[in-house]
Amino acid sequence: MKLFYKYKYIIFDLDDTLFDYQATEIESLKQTCKDFGIPFKEQVSYYNYKVANNIAKKSINALNSPSDFKLFRNQRAKLFLENDNNKTVNVEDFVALQLKHSERGILIDGVYETIKEIHNFVKVIVGTNGSTHPRLNKIRNSKISSFINHFYSSEMLGLQKPNPEFYLKIIDNMSIDNISEVLVVGNDFNKDIVGAINAKIDCCHFPFNEPMNLNENVFTIESFSDLLNIIKP
Repeated sequence: MKLFYKYKYIIFDLDDTLFDYQATEIESLKQTCKDFGIPFKEQVSYYNYKVANNIAKKSINALNSPSDFKLFRNQRAKLFLENDNNKTVNVEDFVALQLKHSERGILIDGVYETIKEIHNFVKVIVGTNGSTHPRLNKIRNSKISSFINHFYSSEMLGLQKPNPEFYLKIIDNMSIDNISEVLVVGNDFNKDIVGAINAKIDCCHFPFNEPMNLNENVFTIESFSDLLNIIKP
């Protein structure tokens, strides 16, 4: 018997919604450093990497095009290697290998079981800020690959959340006529949720861990599997 779910389309954010972003990033950095013979001490190395990340991001106006992402990654790697006083590793080689290691992500608890249960009844869509690569390959290399119907990145759309047009462009691209059949699920309130609210799309904040004033079209869950309580009839 087919279940009639409340929503026919669910747009999921990727990082820290489906995949554990920090755990994945640390592992990719660790493996890249190992391959180049760079000493890796998790707390110190990752801290230096995030400092480089933040400086590089501030130096670029927007991250929408492939050239934007290439410039950002090269600048981040350059700063990270300079901090390590490493003058032998080529920046572009470091970036290429780290991207390769980033193609395998670590799923958040409950994601596989929940997506597996709902994918026959709803269209499962990923809508993420950031570049297409390595994010699309991260999905393709994961256990949920066969459950994902569509993938959209800000690089593909030329728009970033919280711009409501990010979601509206996905809806238009998929020829969805009834916006009330769409649910957005994301972890970043100021990007994922605010963007959905302004696009007048129902949304779910995950993981929800602090009280705030929410309107009636915003659901909150503390664990991913709780999503079933929202979408099941």
